[in-house]
Amino acid sequence: MPTAAIYKINKKGYLLHANIKAMSGFSIASEPFVQIPESDVSVNTIADAIKASLNNDDTKRVPDPKNWGEHSKEFLRKAGLKSSKELHKQTTLLCGIEKKDGNIIFTPTKHAEKPDEGFVNKSKDETVVVPATASNQEIIEALELAFGKCK
Repeated sequence: MPTAAIYKINKKGYLLHANIKAMSGFSIASEPFVQIPESDVSVNTIADAIKASLNNDDTKRVPDPKNWGEHSKEFLRKAGLKSSKELHKQTTLLCGIEKKDGNIIFTPTKHAEKPDEGFVNKSKDETVVVPATASNQEIIEALELAFGKCK
């Protein structure tokens, strides 16, 4: 099933990217990387970016990164970020996205407990599901509901 991620970054806008599986089986960020500044946010720009991020080949596998430091730098460059600190701020929200059985599924996350960094998926009971054929407005309403569960 195709998967992606969407970040809502306070005072910056949205960042989306597709995910692809590495040979070892874990997911890593991949093209397309879509940055939507707050000034360009609209129902259509976000919903269309979600659809584009889920338009990937989920059977494709890529080699595991050999150098995680370089891989992280490349991620930040493609994401248009100066450092990962922007993603780890408590005001940043993240939802996983997957397309499965004709639905778009948003999985809310929460910030990892210190000293860990990053995000942890919330309970599967908190996922928000919308048909893949839903209108852009309905997709955004589902996304906002999922972001509301991130807190």
